[in-house]
Amino acid sequence: MSHKFLLVLVALLVACAALSAEVQNSLSAIGLHFGTSTGSGYAMRWIGEKHGIQGTFGAYTLGKSQVEFTAFEDWDYEYGDSLITIDKGGRQTAANIGANYIYVLDKFKNGRVYIMGGGSYKYYQQKRFTSDYQLVNDGQYYNHYEPVPDTEEIHTKIEHRWTIGAGPGFEWAFSKQFRVAVEVPITFNWKHDIVMWIPQAGIYYYFK
Repeated sequence: MSHKFLLVLVALLVACAALSAEVQNSLSAIGLHFGTSTGSGYAMRWIGEKHGIQGTFGAYTLGKSQVEFTAFEDWDYEYGDSLITIDKGGRQTAANIGANYIYVLDKFKNGRVYIMGGGSYKYYQQKRFTSDYQLVNDGQYYNHYEPVPDTEEIHTKIEHRWTIGAGPGFEWAFSKQFRVAVEVPITFNWKHDIVMWIPQAGIYYYFK
């Protein structure tokens, strides 16, 4: 991960901590938020008349800890080579944190419009399995690939994924304390891609 991004994220967290003094008497909320620049998982919001902050944290594990390599017909893959290597993904583990600043532009009867900006960092790890396969002629009508014994290997793929972004957000109250937020930021990520029009969303319970 870029050291510059780490410094920006730390600076943003410090700024959020300083801002909390301003919004300590405002509404605070807890909920779930899913997005790229915000991060995904449990979220906390503190929003005053004009300024607010949001922090997000999430983690998950999914997938199989072991995979099975079985024979398959050659026309399923059309490799054509007598010896190939197959790569399969196994168990994935990831954790992410996000910090975002909120500036309220306007309020209406059941909600508000705001601009949000910030970033998220995700640690991603996946178990990868590889095995060599040999092309075998069964003497009938087709060839097939069979795994070569004792060629299976296991390695771990690790990525440090970061995303920063800014854009408009909308928050609607559908009950006294429950609100829904939708955001559409422009983002820049660890792959150096600029992405638009991928919405973020969250649901919050506000303490009063």
